[in-house]
Amino acid sequence: MASLLPNELWIQIWRALDFDTLQKICTLVCKTWFDEIRGSVNLSGEMLLKNDKLEVEDVNAVLSHWEKIKVLRLSKKMTLIGVDFNVNSMLRKIIFPVDMSLKELGAWGKATKIWFDPKHFWNPVKLENVVELQIQLDYKATDFDYEQDDHDWPGEENYVMNEDGGKKEDMEPIGCMMTNLEILDFYQGADFEDTFTYAWFRAKHAFKHFLPLFRGLSLCLRLQELHLDCHGWSLGDFKDFVAYFPQLKYLTIESGGLYVSGKKKKCIALLYGN
Repeated sequence: MASLLPNELWIQIWRALDFDTLQKICTLVCKTWFDEIRGSVNLSGEMLLKNDKLEVEDVNAVLSHWEKIKVLRLSKKMTLIGVDFNVNSMLRKIIFPVDMSLKELGAWGKATKIWFDPKHFWNPVKLENVVELQIQLDYKATDFDYEQDDHDWPGEENYVMNEDGGKKEDMEPIGCMMTNLEILDFYQGADFEDTFTYAWFRAKHAFKHFLPLFRGLSLCLRLQELHLDCHGWSLGDFKDFVAYFPQLKYLTIESGGLYVSGKKKKCIALLYGN
């Protein structure tokens, strides 16, 4: 059946299908389809494996049918001792969730998803290994006067996080080094949520501390998903933020009672009142 059309055309047809239809239905049609689909890097070069209940033997069984896989995403961290990667010579990236602090991120950020090369698994985790980053605002800065009015604010360069907040001059280089970042979570800490007085004021100026970081992250071409959990912000407060990331495909916003989730175009239109 597949021989009735050029292989290149079949590839284009299959690429239009969702993962489950392609890998769980089309591969069962016939051996030719199975070989063509699993033998294509474009079609079978990446997989999300729900490994919550899988043992090492189960992972080996799955990988034995994915010879062209280049990126393996795991839903849960697991020991990979005993996993046979010899049949997957092209596999160069395994991604899994973590809860990891890195020296460069200080107290304000942590990696919640990282990747490593199974052929060089002994290499230490660096900023370039971070796939998902969570930033949490710190409202305990000693040089921040919450009682002053917004028009009395002396300027963002005088705003100082606490000693674990990181230096502004280090922020942009840190962002530039996260070349594999795909997801950014910007979270507003509990200290802020518990006190609504001056909430908008505190959020806006604490946010300024990270502007150099966002400039660095704007160069990360893989960054396509942004989650903002910032109670007390209005839609207008997010305009400048989103402008840093023109490559976004998905945007999720939570701001008090307001919740917006979906593709970027829809959310941007709402953010800008179009």
